[in-house]
Amino acid sequence: VVRPALVWVLAAHVFALSPMEIAVATIAAGLPTGNNVFILAQRYRLYEDVAASATIISTAASAVTLSILVALLAPGAGP
Repeated sequence: VVRPALVWVLAAHVFALSPMEIAVATIAAGLPTGNNVFILAQRYRLYEDVAASATIISTAASAVTLSILVALLAPGAGP
């Protein structure tokens, strides 16, 4: 929730991007942790539990936050 909000503020107010660019940047910021983290943890046998947990939790959380972001950033939605 915090990262997409921060990206939205920066994209809209600091960088003055177009509405489409703001939407893309904000939704990208809400994406879950990639599997590369888990793959590297497995390869080097370090923090495998933490990487797996981060991947699962961020994927579950992104299902909710991405749905909300898409609804808010859809053309004609919002203030």
